[in-house]
Amino acid sequence: MLRKPFVPLAALMSALLLLTSAGAAGYAEEAAPGTSQVNAFRAVTAVQAAKAMSPGWNLGNTLDAYPDEGSWNNPPAEETIFEDIRAAGFRSVRIPVTWDSKIGPAPDYIIDPARLDRVEEVVDWALERGLYTVLNVHHDNGNWVTKMAVDPVTGLYVDDYNRNMDKLEKVWKQIAGRFKDKSEKLLFEVLNEPNNGEWEPKIEAPTDPDYPEARHHLTPEELNAMNHRMLKAIRTSGGSNASRIVVIGAEMDNSEKAVAHLEVPDDPYLMATFHYYTPYPFISNSWGHTAWGTPEDKAELTRYFKPVYDTFVRKGIPVLLGEFGTFVDPEAYAKSYYFNAVVRASYKYGFVPMYWDNGLDNYDRKARVWRDETAKDVIVRAGLGEINSFIGMRDAYFPQGKEPGDLVLPLELGGNELTGIYHGYYRLVEGRDYVMNEERTEMTLYGGFIAKLLPARGEAGAKETLRFRFSEGADQPLNLIRFAQPVLQDTKLTIPAGALKENLKIPVQYNGTKLATVRMVDAATGRPVKDEWAQGYVNRGDFVMDAEHVILSKEILNGRPPGSETKIILEFWPKGTTAEITVSAKAVKPEPGYQRKVSVLPRTAPKARRPLTIEGTILSLNGASVYKGVIDVEINDAEGNKVEQRIYNEKTLKPGEPLTVSFTWKPQMRGKYIVKFSYFTTNWKENLFWDDAARIIEVQ
Repeated sequence: MLRKPFVPLAALMSALLLLTSAGAAGYAEEAAPGTSQVNAFRAVTAVQAAKAMSPGWNLGNTLDAYPDEGSWNNPPAEETIFEDIRAAGFRSVRIPVTWDSKIGPAPDYIIDPARLDRVEEVVDWALERGLYTVLNVHHDNGNWVTKMAVDPVTGLYVDDYNRNMDKLEKVWKQIAGRFKDKSEKLLFEVLNEPNNGEWEPKIEAPTDPDYPEARHHLTPEELNAMNHRMLKAIRTSGGSNASRIVVIGAEMDNSEKAVAHLEVPDDPYLMATFHYYTPYPFISNSWGHTAWGTPEDKAELTRYFKPVYDTFVRKGIPVLLGEFGTFVDPEAYAKSYYFNAVVRASYKYGFVPMYWDNGLDNYDRKARVWRDETAKDVIVRAGLGEINSFIGMRDAYFPQGKEPGDLVLPLELGGNELTGIYHGYYRLVEGRDYVMNEERTEMTLYGGFIAKLLPARGEAGAKETLRFRFSEGADQPLNLIRFAQPVLQDTKLTIPAGALKENLKIPVQYNGTKLATVRMVDAATGRPVKDEWAQGYVNRGDFVMDAEHVILSKEILNGRPPGSETKIILEFWPKGTTAEITVSAKAVKPEPGYQRKVSVLPRTAPKARRPLTIEGTILSLNGASVYKGVIDVEINDAEGNKVEQRIYNEKTLKPGEPLTVSFTWKPQMRGKYIVKFSYFTTNWKENLFWDDAARIIEVQ
């Protein structure tokens, strides 16, 4: 990490505070903030703010969704969200925002005023509740900030860095200008997860100039220059922004990249940031990694966190852990244990942890409930510096038809005292219902007590919950569950090889069990169908479950060759419970299809009031043929208004022969235009394909 000098005179005024308060990890004891004055600013350094921000929560998949706020899995944000987040104990929120579809054309790149109004409304809701609020530029990163263009003449990739930086600077000047008088509790984050090129194709020149993906990242040097430039734009934007806290990160907001590359100017109002989604196999429930908490797991956490502390926090630069979480819902106890470790490590090293919640992860914004209260409480209590205690499991399973035996629970009190165990209002009695060893590291819950709650002849799936309370930290629930062998409706299925159109739903009666993971092997050879090193365990996206099904992705099943049989082993909780199904892939005749493309000529940058040739081409796939079909080409502006339409009747498609239509169009105004391309059978009877965005035209 390099430090470079920067402008603010306030750095001199704050130097003593910075040196005396930043070196120690952890957070200062501070009363929870009350309702703030949204437009009253009292300068605080980044170090001071960091001590008051933990724990934090992300309003994920909301204003960062595109093209509009409600386009993804959440409705538009409501004020009640921030009431609930504040009541839960969080002291800060991060509001990711994607501005892309609301930015006008060059050279001014004007943000739609309605977008700024809406973002300001949501930000004010958070500030009114005393929450520190981080506002950023989010998916614009991959959509345009780090994306390079194609030279329309040579077809080669050109460096759009300067143009993109000019656009980003103008965007930030508008954001900073709109929010310049807000409370000091509003922070600006320059750019979310700047691409580092790790996942992009390794090619120098494209075969298809319409696919500009060969350079889709910023170099470390470019990223540092970007941070400096945006910081200057913010600092000189007026109001209170000269001393507003700004957050900057390195490539992909990766901790190792930050340690190696991130330059932090000498500015007491700066925070560094990184994100933590490690280990990937666990947080994505991939390749059979269903648990977390070994000494090796904990050592890995330290291996990533300590260098960040040494590089930044020890030198007076506070750090925002802007995102952590899980991509899917892993086993509940392991998830809470993992969250506790991440947040406790953040507390130890002086980071501000901000939980990523995309609206499906935990907080249900429609119902205003937490899907996993314990996980939320663990994060909040650890983020406030409390010690959470653990009991070794969330779910304890007892087979149907058998009297339950004693249940031994490993205790991890962390210096706390167990103050009580409750079943509803009943408090369990030590010595009669349970016993603890002398070291207080183990508890035995007597089978006789369990039997009172779960009779041997009880229904599979019956559940009773105990609640463990401690002198500090979150309560821990223990679900006592009767289970029986899960039953699949079918143990053999046949699918069309390579032609599944939907994911495969396998009806299952869970009988109190829960799906843990899935293995898939070739039934004849026993070899894994993918990722041999994973012994047949598949990864995130290959399987999910709902209340009545195990669901396997069509992508992995469509990869199986005709005539093959796949043995699918479903592994459930409790551990050791399995069920199997064999899926046969039957050869089928491929269905006819259509390949289509819309081109714009000439390939020079389109100009307003200059003619363009719009050309649409259709190719037959798998012998598709259409007699006297109808081609419809529409051009809409960015607001969805139709500005041009051409209809071509009696257009016959033959196998092996391209079908092309073209026309000349003269755009009258600058802006973004969207070409829709569709093909119907005779007299519009049947739609063969409809492409709502066959081509985007940026008219300068």
